[in-house]
Order: sequence, then C-alpha cells, then structure tokens
Amino acid sequence: MTAGIPGTGIGGMFYLMLALLMPVLHLGRAVRGRASTARWTMVARHTLMAMLMIGGFWVTGWLLAIGAHTVGISPSMDATGVHRKVNNIVPAASFVIAAANLVALVLTIHVLRLTLGRSTAIKLRERTSNGCA
Repeated sequence: MTAGIPGTGIGGMFYLMLALLMPVLHLGRAVRGRASTARWTMVARHTLMAMLMIGGFWVTGWLLAIGAHTVGISPSMDATGVHRKVNNIVPAASFVIAAANLVALVLTIHVLRLTLGRSTAIKLRERTSNGCA
C-alpha cells in the first residue's frame, strides 16, 4: 500500500481485482446465452476505469520521481550514499503487498466459511442482531 495515493489500499485492490475479472466472468455468461448489451457496456466501463486507475498510479509515481529529481531529492539513495536514477518513485512491490493482503483476506474468509459452516454464521448473525454479542 502506498500512503497518499488513493486506490492503492486493500479496498482499491479489491475494486481493481473485481473490475479486471468482470470481462472473464461475463464471457462465461455470454457463452451460456445470458449476456446483454447493457451488461457488456457496464463491464467495459468498469474495466476501462480499472485500467485508467492503474495508469494513474504509474503516472503519479513517475511524476513524483521527476519532481524529486528536479528539487534534488533522490528517493533511491542506497546505504553507501550513491544516487541512482529512478523512473518511478512508487515501487511495484507496494501493489504486490496490497494485492497479497487482499488475497489472504479473501482466502481466510472462504476458509472460515467452509470451516464454520452456514449454521454457525446464522447463529452468530442472530446473536449479534439480538444485542447479545
């Protein structure tokens, strides 16, 4: 996750993941004959938005690197004090870490769902709705 850049946290990664999976899932729907033009328009809109967000992240990092270099700040100084030229100040690792957190969260939720079962979830919901939790 990259501090200060909206959409790079777990919520933004969740949206990106869903928006980029939409064409694949909707293609399956089309094969079964359940697709419509209105749905394809929505899928295209969300996929385009996700791609523009990813492009925006890259451009933001690129502009920050140019700005840092212009004012004499080097975000890539290593332990020996040597400055290297940086093309993008936002490392790809931050996106990988946010995506890994999201995948771990989704997997944990599914494991808990399979482990606890539906009856436990219903009991928990009833207990919390009655104010007993």
